[in-house]
Amino acid sequence: MRKGALIIGLGILFAVSATMAQVEGVEQTDGWFRWDPVALAFFGAGIAAVLAGIGSSIGIGIVGGMANGALQERPELFGRFIPLAAMPGTQGIYGIVIAVVILGKITPGMS
Repeated sequence: MRKGALIIGLGILFAVSATMAQVEGVEQTDGWFRWDPVALAFFGAGIAAVLAGIGSSIGIGIVGGMANGALQERPELFGRFIPLAAMPGTQGIYGIVIAVVILGKITPGMS
């Protein structure tokens, strides 16, 4: 469980650092900062891709492990386990597509 929390934390840290590196619109006011809409868009795209990738990898690990155990007992079912192992991977693809859509909608003067 600690390894999963570490991966999630690093993913969020990466998303935030990538957002802050690409955005110039963060203004300091009274020791606090205000998010620019462009920064929020980059942050949302990063979170969409990271969380979808984490969920997809967890699902692939669970299904792959169980399919491996079942194939040890009945190898003739190999063809039936391929789609089951591929299905969680589509969730990661959906997350990347959503991130690309969000990044495609970003304009410099958006509000």
